[in-house]
Amino acid sequence: MRRGPKPVSQEQAFEEAAGAGLEPCEPYPGRVIDPWMHRCMTCHMKLNVPLTRIRGGKKCSHWSFERLLGYRRDILKAGFELVGSTPVALHEEVRMRCVTCKKEVWQSVAQTRRRPCTCARDELFVQEMRDAGLEPKVPFPGTSRAPWPSVCTECGQDRKTSLDTVRSGKRCKHGETWPRRR
Repeated sequence: MRRGPKPVSQEQAFEEAAGAGLEPCEPYPGRVIDPWMHRCMTCHMKLNVPLTRIRGGKKCSHWSFERLLGYRRDILKAGFELVGSTPVALHEEVRMRCVTCKKEVWQSVAQTRRRPCTCARDELFVQEMRDAGLEPKVPFPGTSRAPWPSVCTECGQDRKTSLDTVRSGKRCKHGETWPRRR
């Protein structure tokens, strides 16, 4: 008759996990083949591995130091600074602050890559208006279709045009009113 693995006490299982650099997140399930939730003591990532895999040399495949530095670079490039610890995973949400407006957000590196702070986006829109010869009088209205009160830098006339209109190539005809939408 074939026997299964020798039973292991909870204390022994905890010692073996600690020796592999893992901290158990829950009590030992009682069998060496049952999945068991751990947290890596280095990167704090969670792993669900049975004791047999830990005994076989399974350790956390935590992120390399270079990847962590890359995440920090991505966050700084998007105009944020970390308030807490460096994220160890692309989708881990961490606390960060915009270096321009000082607004704090909880988001991941992946979200930061896709969505920098709104103040940076708004500054780009203001620059688009200025490049078209218009100086905005108020902050960005929130959508490119909404009228954005501004002043023509050539003739000084007040204008109320949308960013979409400017992007379509329409400019002030100095003294004439902007075409109305139908």
